[in-house]
Amino acid sequence: MSNTYADWADLIARYPGADKRGGSTEVGAGYLDPAARYVDARLGGIYSVPFTDSIPLIGDMVVDVAYARLAVNDKASGRIMSSVHSMFAEIRNGDLILITSSGDTVERTSEIGGVAAITNSGYLPTFTELGPDEDRLDPDLIEDLRSDRDLLL
Repeated sequence: MSNTYADWADLIARYPGADKRGGSTEVGAGYLDPAARYVDARLGGIYSVPFTDSIPLIGDMVVDVAYARLAVNDKASGRIMSSVHSMFAEIRNGDLILITSSGDTVERTSEIGGVAAITNSGYLPTFTELGPDEDRLDPDLIEDLRSDRDLLL
């Protein structure tokens, strides 16, 4: 997949010092294209990717990810990636919507977003021989089972 969200000119316009780190071909192949794949991967469970319409926010995010990776030793790199991750969370939560350059809202393909919900509500992470209705905490269960089976050592 070739990156269609942002190019070298977009990166230089946003971060003028980036041109000292390499030329457009190296940066495009080494940073902008992987940044576009990363953005697609983060939003792929919510939207149909790659995006076919021009979405300025996606281009901005790709540029930010590319620059943060390009300037990994720069103090701003961590702040930039933190900002991008905040935007991902806002998009996922529905607090930030994607709008094309023509002003249309990009439709979500999934409300859950393909992200596994992590919860331990009502779940005891233990394995027992008892059914869920008979489950109980018994600190002597193993000894009781050994005794019942004449396996005491």
